[in-house]
Amino acid sequence: MPPGDPAIIDCTCEFPRLKGFSGGLPYMCVPTWDTRSPQPGDIEHAVKWACRKRELNRPIFVHCAYGHGRSVAVMCALLVALGISEDWKNAEKLIKQKRPYIRMNALHRKALEEWSANRLSSPKPKK
Repeated sequence: MPPGDPAIIDCTCEFPRLKGFSGGLPYMCVPTWDTRSPQPGDIEHAVKWACRKRELNRPIFVHCAYGHGRSVAVMCALLVALGISEDWKNAEKLIKQKRPYIRMNALHRKALEEWSANRLSSPKPKK
């Protein structure tokens, strides 16, 4: 877990949820099966939630089982919404620089294309 009491976005649904799992940290579950993608509306909901947490200077920890598909899709959208990346494709490249083993599939990319076309969250202005 990263330092700074992060807000957690859990993109799994195959693991049991334990009471108190998040240790009192802000927690959101975007239940998605392995190899599948969160739906564009779920991505948008997670992005808005994470942006509100970032406004409070809270770090965000996005995870799935292996960290190379579902969580990457959500993180790509979040990087766009935060104004860190121009679009999800550039966000994927940025993530790949730090985590070369990521591998989103066609479902992840399709969901991000839909999210990009219909999203409600506005990108933050670059500083």
